[in-house]
Amino acid sequence: MKQKTYDYILRYCVEPGLCEEERLDTLVDFCRESHTQEVMFFILAEELNTGHATLEELEPWLEVVKKGKKRMDEIGVRSSINPWMTLLHCDRGRKLKPGQNFRLMVDPYGREATACACPLDEDWLDNLCRCYAKYAELSPNVLWIEDDFRLHNHAPLVWGGCFCDEHMKLYSERAGKKLTREEFIKGICAPGEVHPYRKIWLDVSRETMLHLADRVAKSVFAVNPDIRMGLMTSDPATHCAEGRDWYALMERLTGNKRPCVRIHLPAYSEPTSSEYGANFQLISRLTKALLPPDIEIYPELENFPDTRFTKSCSFTGFQVETSAQIAAAGITMNIYDMMGNGILPGEKYQHMLAETLPFMNMTRSFDLAQAKNEGIEVLINPNASYTLESLNPTSIFGLYPRERNFASLLTMFSVTNCYQTAKPAPGAFIAVSGQYFAALSDEEIAILLNEHPAILDGEAVLVLAKRGLLGLIGAKSVTVLPSNSGIASYEEVANGCRYNGITRARLTMQNDSGDCVLIDYNDNAEVEVMTEARSPEGKPVSPVMTIVNGKTVLLPYANYPSSWGTHRTSIRCELIQDAIARVDGCTPTYAINTPYLHIYQYATGTRRVLALVNTSSDSYDQLALRLGDDLSPNAVITLWSKSALLGRAPHSLLQGSTLVLNESLSPMETIFLTIE
Repeated sequence: MKQKTYDYILRYCVEPGLCEEERLDTLVDFCRESHTQEVMFFILAEELNTGHATLEELEPWLEVVKKGKKRMDEIGVRSSINPWMTLLHCDRGRKLKPGQNFRLMVDPYGREATACACPLDEDWLDNLCRCYAKYAELSPNVLWIEDDFRLHNHAPLVWGGCFCDEHMKLYSERAGKKLTREEFIKGICAPGEVHPYRKIWLDVSRETMLHLADRVAKSVFAVNPDIRMGLMTSDPATHCAEGRDWYALMERLTGNKRPCVRIHLPAYSEPTSSEYGANFQLISRLTKALLPPDIEIYPELENFPDTRFTKSCSFTGFQVETSAQIAAAGITMNIYDMMGNGILPGEKYQHMLAETLPFMNMTRSFDLAQAKNEGIEVLINPNASYTLESLNPTSIFGLYPRERNFASLLTMFSVTNCYQTAKPAPGAFIAVSGQYFAALSDEEIAILLNEHPAILDGEAVLVLAKRGLLGLIGAKSVTVLPSNSGIASYEEVANGCRYNGITRARLTMQNDSGDCVLIDYNDNAEVEVMTEARSPEGKPVSPVMTIVNGKTVLLPYANYPSSWGTHRTSIRCELIQDAIARVDGCTPTYAINTPYLHIYQYATGTRRVLALVNTSSDSYDQLALRLGDDLSPNAVITLWSKSALLGRAPHSLLQGSTLVLNESLSPMETIFLTIE
């Protein structure tokens, strides 16, 4: 079997008539020096975009792509095409051109775009399909659909839409009455029980985008059914609020080859590595979990507005290395601008990429794309926006689900976890946040909480209360204590244990901790109170973090930021890890006293793979891993890293169920352990 390689795919703009030969010469040099395997040629991107392309306007761009493709063929580099617009990202002052009588997108407030198209307009769609057919004539390796293939984020419109007159007629037909925009939006976003207008919005949005994908793909496959389509994506929460059906979308884009997907990596400029690591869980890993398992991933590395003033070579390399945790087959790189400057050799990205590639090729040997992710199963519903109670009565932003939150917290606390879109594995430890329970029947909720150890947040508890199911967590009533109310200002450890080496450790309940859901438990419930809320004067108010009946951990906060804000402390980390270890059931793998060390666990046949990613700014000279109950302490362990591409025995010792690694791990470094 041929060894799988990790592919660098450069997104690149050569403007017709602007120093073409020089730009292509520097491109050739870059590909050779960086070992880039593919170039995605931009069409009418960003600053050079003039609005929706005409066939006449495309001719010089297609000619320069042909020229570039010829040069790439000569050095054994593949060529793809990246048209920069479908509906159009945003107006930016662009307008329709003579002969383009396209209907324009309208937002919920009736404001009309000057260039962004209504996705139901067949004239616009016909033009788009003609353009894609022209691109297909060049037989690119992949023909990409940009991430403006969406209903949201079409500035200057609020949200986007569409809510034009034609859309309103369609919504009205399904509602059985003539609707105004105001009335329709009010129904979509209504708090409480889901209004029927919500389903109309989501169904029409889903059907519309599937229709677009179908038409574009058919225009391409009519020219060449062997062309591979590629789809670019953004935040999966926003796609959920548009009713996206990921599996159906992939089917529409399948010709003789399955499509590939460019998953968004959440950093256009350089954040802290720890913040990036948290957002990577919420966006990149979640998108991977929503896709069919056979879809190849080439995530988005984008540096904007470009150069090392935006993002260092070190951080860019960190993003490349971290992409292994979504089983990436390669990466698309938007590391130079889209307005025709081409390669800037002095930025030195090519040297970093060349140095990183052997490590990335090594990660491909673990075959993580076929592996099973392990750890606490974070339960998510791909169709959550159909059933959740709107969190904002005036905006479609209220349809964003919050089920992914525990993936962020657990990963930052070095606890292995994975997303689960189906039923959890028998006996699996589960994590439920937001309104995941809202889509389930009472019986399904009871099965989950009776048959699985679990950790729940306060929003999940509030759904149980609304459904009359508090008995499943040994409770009889709840009260929401608003944040910063002064009634309670901190939690204090109440179980007699020492955390972070101190007794009666405390955690803030102020600032952005969120609202605390105070729970009144049944007298016959077994409740281990780990922390209790206290007033500023030190008086006890109520239990907070608890373990109920030996199997359910409650961290009862609601309306907290998805980054968990002030919950990210070493004391909270130890409390969570201790609670997880105390609960009846299989304890997952976690690391001790290593803030922002992310651990990913994979099962491939009889072998387990642990990836250790240091997203902190500190180096670690020793790592203590509490191995999961599903790992054999007597197995053969091999360490793999940039300095050990062929693997070696780690410097380690086993202390009970804790593996102590006497290995250093630098900031933004990844190492792997295989256990077999």
